[in-house]
Amino acid sequence: MLPWSQELERSAYALAGGRLQQLRAVHVASIDSTNSALLQAAQQGDIAPQVLWADVQTAGRGRMGRQWHSAQPLMTEQTGQTGQTAPAPQRSLTFSIGLPFAPQDWSGLSLVVGVAVAEVLGATVLLKWPNDICVREATGYAKLGGILLETQALPEAAATDLAASAGLHKGAARWLVIGLGLNLQGQPSGDLRAPATDLANSLGPSTAAALLADVPGLCARLVLAILQAVLRFERTGFAPFAPAFGQRDVLLGQRIATFHDGQMGQTGLALGAALNGSYRLRLDHGGEQAIHSAEISLRPYGAA
Repeated sequence: MLPWSQELERSAYALAGGRLQQLRAVHVASIDSTNSALLQAAQQGDIAPQVLWADVQTAGRGRMGRQWHSAQPLMTEQTGQTGQTAPAPQRSLTFSIGLPFAPQDWSGLSLVVGVAVAEVLGATVLLKWPNDICVREATGYAKLGGILLETQALPEAAATDLAASAGLHKGAARWLVIGLGLNLQGQPSGDLRAPATDLANSLGPSTAAALLADVPGLCARLVLAILQAVLRFERTGFAPFAPAFGQRDVLLGQRIATFHDGQMGQTGLALGAALNGSYRLRLDHGGEQAIHSAEISLRPYGAA
């Protein structure tokens, strides 16, 4: 059997041919931030497609500058027979994908990544606009993980080469980093704005056991699903993905409120994602509003 990295590299090439021919996959024990590392790689001229998976992130980031720290594997629990402490399994899956990217329109990309992740994890996994992976609970929903997209400019020559070789749009070409963090067992520390959960306790025993038994395989499946989805998005935009997002939209049909900088704004009925990736809200006082900014959070009405 090939090592994880070689198997992933070979599968990516089979998926997209020359576009991912130079993809590199690396697994490290600990890093400050996988997203930061891939942004720094591009700044130093390394713009080959690449995947960076870390067991622990010490300075991970979430949306709007929030911190996200992966679960520490040395947490202890009491044993039933001796009363002594023993290591309790506590794991996260955190990785980033970097690649040159040139869509016609960037709107809705985080939703497409979410759809790809949810389809790998199973039918009970839901999505919250614009970047949360979650499951439904009696009191609302709990967060399994999140997505962080970051971009920066490509060198002029690289943008030109990408447009010429792939028939894409030079003006939109940028270096894209897609970060994903999932709670496998236990929950990470950080600035939590919603209840958190993990795969082990939220997906059902058989589904969770199958996923957790082969974390490298799960990582590879997620990477390949994301790559396949975003390369399609690059050609088509968000519209073809809108029905799949709608089927997993945890807020759809609920009364919700918008929040910006911790302050509640408007309230209304969640109508779902539009074909351009914005979120549609039927306001309480009448009319409809499209939410475009990822700086705005959407929460069930009355949530703190």
